[in-house]
Amino acid sequence: MNQVIAFLASVAVLGAYALLQTGKLSNEGRAFNLTNFIATGTLAYIAFLGHQWGFLFLEGTWAAVSIYALLKFWRKRSWIL
Repeated sequence: MNQVIAFLASVAVLGAYALLQTGKLSNEGRAFNLTNFIATGTLAYIAFLGHQWGFLFLEGTWAAVSIYALLKFWRKRSWIL
């Protein structure tokens, strides 16, 4: 089951990145950073469970960067959808 979840989280990260590269999402926007946070946080958790420390470091760092961007967004704008 973890493999299915990891696959879906990877698709979410890659999909958000593709939408960013095509100009459909902004790197300062909530959708991109929230997607990245949820997906990379999920991947970090799965890496932790599997004792994959390098992957945990990579995905944990991306999750932290996404949280930072979300906090910046939250301070600038309303959190309401």
